[in-house]
Amino acid sequence: MFLECYNNNGYSYLRITEGYRVKKDDGTITIKKRIIKNLGPLSKFDDGMPDIVKRLKEAFKSGTLNIEGFEYGKNDVQNFITTYIPV
Repeated sequence: MFLECYNNNGYSYLRITEGYRVKKDDGTITIKKRIIKNLGPLSKFDDGMPDIVKRLKEAFKSGTLNIEGFEYGKNDVQNFITTYIPV
């Protein structure tokens, strides 16, 4: 899972997404993206300090970002990484 900032009609929005692999019929593997939760406009999280997206991504990765209606923790992110990303 990761936090993604994307633009829609000139406005920046945040969403939680995950990447996953799909094996096609011909044997090739394609990476796709699944949206877990749309968080809303970036301006909702902006506190006036620089590098807001970088700080939000670090907080999400460490499990300290509080998101209403979405429960997760550092262990959830680490479990997801170890489960779905082969070594």
